[in-house]
Amino acid sequence: MFISDTATTAMMVPIGQSVVSQLVASYSSHQENRSQNSLDCKCVSTALVLCISIAANIGGTGMLTGTPSNLVMLGQLEE
Repeated sequence: MFISDTATTAMMVPIGQSVVSQLVASYSSHQENRSQNSLDCKCVSTALVLCISIAANIGGTGMLTGTPSNLVMLGQLEE
């Protein structure tokens, strides 16, 4: 990963929201129960955003350029 985890999250969240909106459009044409449909879509959207942020944090922890604190720690270890 060559960019920070914050920038990665900022780029991926709109993509995830687009995927959810397409799923909602496809799913709502086949479902009859609208209230349950909106609740399900909200849960899927929340889960997807949480997955994106957690994955970015895990990836950022493993790379030096992932978070600034990794570079600070490297500087402290070299002293």
